[in-house]
Amino acid sequence: MDKIIQELVAIDRQAREAVRSAQQRSEAERAEIVREKEALSACYRKRAEQKAQALEKAAGEEAERSILQLEKAHQTSLQDLEDRFDRQRQQWIDEIVTRCIQL
Repeated sequence: MDKIIQELVAIDRQAREAVRSAQQRSEAERAEIVREKEALSACYRKRAEQKAQALEKAAGEEAERSILQLEKAHQTSLQDLEDRFDRQRQQWIDEIVTRCIQL
């Protein structure tokens, strides 16, 4: 009878040790999963930030090109207006003088 009880106690100890070992492995695996999840999140976050920076840079460059094109168009329009004024200035002066004299 004592032998059976001793065997049952030994089996119980082995079972408890197996459960404890399994719990430790489970906790270690969960901790590893958490570390991997955090590493993946950091990696994805870093990639997203890099992509956002690249898109922001590209948008800034595009805006700069647009501004330069607008400035060039403005300068061209201004030069055209000045050229037209220079070509027609005397005609406009003569017309204004003529109309003033006719009044």
